Amino acid sequence: IVISDQGPGVPEQERSAIFDAFYQGTNSKTHARGALRGTGIGLSVVRECVQAHGGRIDVTDAPGGGAQFTVEIPDRHAV
Repeated sequence: IVISDQGPGVPEQERSAIFDAFYQGTNSKTHARGALRGTGIGLSVVRECVQAHGGRIDVTDAPGGGAQFTVEIPDRHAV
């Protein structure tokens, strides 16, 4: 599963931290616009669910800007 957006992206130095519970990014562009901030729990829950199914999640730069999240979950029924 690949999900991309055209937002401000995720700075490389924050990419591992964004999956930690209650972590809130420091992107100044987002904060300057007065964007609503979440609790920082969402990506932590997603990671836990993905890992519980033997998968992994990663974030990179999206083509054209923004963030791209890739979720890989193995097919346990494949032979």
